[in-house]
Amino acid sequence: MKTDSSVSSDYIAGALGGIGGLVVGHPLDTVKVHLQVHMSGKGTLHALKEISRHGKLRGLFRGLSFPMVTQAATNSVFFGVYGSALVALGTSTAEHLDSPTAPTYGQVFAAGCAGGLVQIVVTCPVELVKTFLQSQLNMEPANAAETLSGGHVTAGHHVTGSRGGGGGGERLFGGPVEATRWIYRRHGPRGFYRGLVAMTLRDPVTYGVYLVSYEYVYRSLMRSSCTDSNGVLANLLAGGLAGVIAWSICMPFDVIKSHLQSDAGRRKYAGTADCAVQLFRRWGARGFFAGLPVVCIRAFPTNAITFLVYSKTLSYLKRTDHR
Repeated sequence: MKTDSSVSSDYIAGALGGIGGLVVGHPLDTVKVHLQVHMSGKGTLHALKEISRHGKLRGLFRGLSFPMVTQAATNSVFFGVYGSALVALGTSTAEHLDSPTAPTYGQVFAAGCAGGLVQIVVTCPVELVKTFLQSQLNMEPANAAETLSGGHVTAGHHVTGSRGGGGGGERLFGGPVEATRWIYRRHGPRGFYRGLVAMTLRDPVTYGVYLVSYEYVYRSLMRSSCTDSNGVLANLLAGGLAGVIAWSICMPFDVIKSHLQSDAGRRKYAGTADCAVQLFRRWGARGFFAGLPVVCIRAFPTNAITFLVYSKTLSYLKRTDHR
């Protein structure tokens, strides 16, 4: 049975793993949101061109500061609840893969679903602000001089037009703080949980599949000695493949979530079902898989790094815990 300090290791390792994965994957996440929300049909290169109008690095990393601050908490909650759930099931992440008490795939799936469900409480507000900011990258600011006064944001850019969505009169926010204040003033605390139903449909099962996929590939590589002695290659391959598999099965719900959260200002969708119906009428079934190639390209390195940092940090903390 794990000690309290061992349980806390899952929270610490999850936080560090999440930050590592975020830095690697955020640029392609911005491209994914752009493709999902604006759906021009012109492809990834066109999306990159549109985003680069805001500066190549600045555009690709738009909305990063808010999830950078919160990603540690989000992934800490997910991996921490995952580890705690395994303890409740009579096993733990600390068990050796060949140990008789090593987690079964059923236990991994159940614990992953639990972690995926609980982390939504933290993730939904973070993703809403991030998606809201990323979706504004194709808007035309009418007057940049309005944005700053004395170093403090006083009024966002007012949008005169947008390419591929959004009408006049919307605001192009200067950053996550301004966007957060605007959402709160207009919609109150409930405004930060727009897209909650779509995320609840997306995350629990997907996270269960995510962790089962990782464990299966990792164990297979380790047992067949198809990796280095430290298991780094196994961590990278298992994490990357798990990410691709998980994102591939949850794309329809992610597209719906992106539309609902980028719509935080206009509110043209009445809810999750209405959003799904409108998307299907306009784009057909293919609309629910917009951005899938970019998602898969992003998922591999992002989750490879996430699991490498998580597993190695967990191993280090486990060793120091036993000293």
